[in-house]
Amino acid sequence: MKKENKKLILLLAISALVFFGILLKREKNILPNIEADSIEVQNVASSDDSSINQTKKTEVAAEKDILKNLSMPILMYHHIRDFDDPADQIGTNLSVSPEKFTKQLDLIKSEGYTTITFNDLDTGKIPTKPIILTFDDGYKNFYQNAYPELTKREIVGTVFVIVNDIGKNEYMNEKEIEEVSSNGIEIGSHTLSHPDLSKLSSDKAQEEISNSKKTLKSLTGNNIISFCYPSGKFSEETVKNVKEAGYKYAVTTKSKITTFENLFELNRYRVNSDTSISGFLK
Repeated sequence: MKKENKKLILLLAISALVFFGILLKREKNILPNIEADSIEVQNVASSDDSSINQTKKTEVAAEKDILKNLSMPILMYHHIRDFDDPADQIGTNLSVSPEKFTKQLDLIKSEGYTTITFNDLDTGKIPTKPIILTFDDGYKNFYQNAYPELTKREIVGTVFVIVNDIGKNEYMNEKEIEEVSSNGIEIGSHTLSHPDLSKLSSDKAQEEISNSKKTLKSLTGNNIISFCYPSGKFSEETVKNVKEAGYKYAVTTKSKITTFENLFELNRYRVNSDTSISGFLK
């Protein structure tokens, strides 16, 4: 009886060893496959990331090529109002009557131009014959006289707002800026207080440039990518500050056709009370 028990125990022990040996072998076979699968997934993910990055690089390069070969008129307006005061010659010169303004809009359309904004440039939405209309300072008469005519004709534009003047007598208030921004009008920065940036310290200039951007972004809910140098005055340090603040385009008061070799020194044609814009439309 004892001998039979010993044989039974020995048999069970051998069976257990065989069983665990089989399990161990299976684990060794499975683990390499798991590791291989993990490596393969990592390689696929890495490949996907590389493809995405390459696509982005290609898109950026294509956009730069488009802008590099692009030229267009950018028009610069200030007041859209009936105003003729011999005692305020500057105000008179900077005022285009609503009647004359609407005729200019109709001429722009009849010449086959399509208005765009700097946001359109940034997203690559560039028509065959583009033009940009800009309005400096953020005057209330833009909202009263220009905005309705633009909307009526499905024409867009960019308004450069002086932040500290928002809500003052002659300037748009927050509600009006929010409204036009929600209906195709791009809002750009014209600094906090319209100083001569070329004469400010770097810190003070950066405050004017950066804080105006933050305020307008908070007000409109949109990223502010375009900037206008007050009175067209700037220095190399100014341009550096504008770039560091995250703007993508900046306009000057240099009166020439606009090309895009330098995105931070874009030309504009000034439109005064007696200006005929037909010479700008070629």
